[in-house]
Amino acid sequence: MNTSLKALLAACLLLLAGTGTASALDACFQDQFGNVLVGQSFKLPRAGKCSPFNGYFMETDYAAFGNACGTSNGKAWIVNLLASSATSLNVVYTFFISAAMNAGAGCDFGIAGGSVAGGCSPITVKPITCPTPHPFG
Repeated sequence: MNTSLKALLAACLLLLAGTGTASALDACFQDQFGNVLVGQSFKLPRAGKCSPFNGYFMETDYAAFGNACGTSNGKAWIVNLLASSATSLNVVYTFFISAAMNAGAGCDFGIAGGSVAGGCSPITVKPITCPTPHPFG
């Protein structure tokens, strides 16, 4: 087998082995209740920009979507999400992350015991390294 073919096969094997690590591009956030929010192929946007968010709450059947925007001064990000599951009503989960503190706060309207009928259950949120694995459902 010539050297070029060996190199090509080795590269293909590395690519195939690497397909399980695509989750390294995910971003995770955790609230004080232990809920882990996974943003698939997500990173917080630059100052003055917004990015779509698609993901889920780890080990639950709550899928989440929404957006995240960086403030123009670069001091914070605001994340607004709608989440739903096959067995529950839609719920709102919204928070900010302070760049200086690398943590923030917000409201849970149903995920961690918040009231779906109204009212904010205060949450504290921080970015974390995504657990491996970080399953949905």
